[in-house]
Amino acid sequence: MSAPLLEASKVSVRRNGRAILHAASCAVHPGTHTVIIGPNGAGKSTLLKCLAGVLRPDEGSVLLDGKPLSTLARRAAAQRISYVPQQPEPDLPYTVGEFVLLARYARQARWSGPTAADERAATEAMQAAGVNEFRDRILATLSGGESRRVHIAAALAQGGDVMLLDEPAAHLDYRHQAELHGLLRKLRDERGLAVITVSHDLHLGLGAADRLIVLDEGSIIHDGPPRAWLNEDHLQALYGVAFAEAGAPGSGQWVPLDA
Repeated sequence: MSAPLLEASKVSVRRNGRAILHAASCAVHPGTHTVIIGPNGAGKSTLLKCLAGVLRPDEGSVLLDGKPLSTLARRAAAQRISYVPQQPEPDLPYTVGEFVLLARYARQARWSGPTAADERAATEAMQAAGVNEFRDRILATLSGGESRRVHIAAALAQGGDVMLLDEPAAHLDYRHQAELHGLLRKLRDERGLAVITVSHDLHLGLGAADRLIVLDEGSIIHDGPPRAWLNEDHLQALYGVAFAEAGAPGSGQWVPLDA
């Protein structure tokens, strides 16, 4: 396997004396899809923010190509890593097209406007995310699912070789969930991106992921192939409810049973 593209080394984050993340270490490789799961408060979003460089850990380090991410200028990091948070910025007074084009800022020369290449990248990203049809709508007029897809389009337009998404399927209907997962597979397989997603929807299927990271109370309790960990006993111990496999064996589709 190739050298890690993005790596967390013994990363710890504390808030008000409480360990949100404790000595977490993981490595992400090009052309792979990693899914992070765990109960509420396990540290999933915190780990993703550290990997994205938007949160600096109290201990440990995050490395990009073997170099500390904290030493990179913000524009340089944005050229490599795109990040879609769980709660995107409040609706700004931009159209969809303007907002997605703004994501190209890190690729533009200082004090210059967008180029024809930026325009093409933004259009291609909107087409891939299925939002080009409402490129002229104001962000505030979008539904939750539409807004989610627009932020994913912006991450695509931003470019880079690492994409981090926190609950990317939130607010999406079943068709758009399927389209999103197809898009993530395409980014992994055809563009060689390293894709890392946080998810709480186990019914979406984890079998297609290359790697599963399981967090509990701020610690990583599994980091490896999904099939090596996913079973009724592990899921019940993690979430406190019984689970059943909904899809074909190995599909990674699990649903909770009535308590």
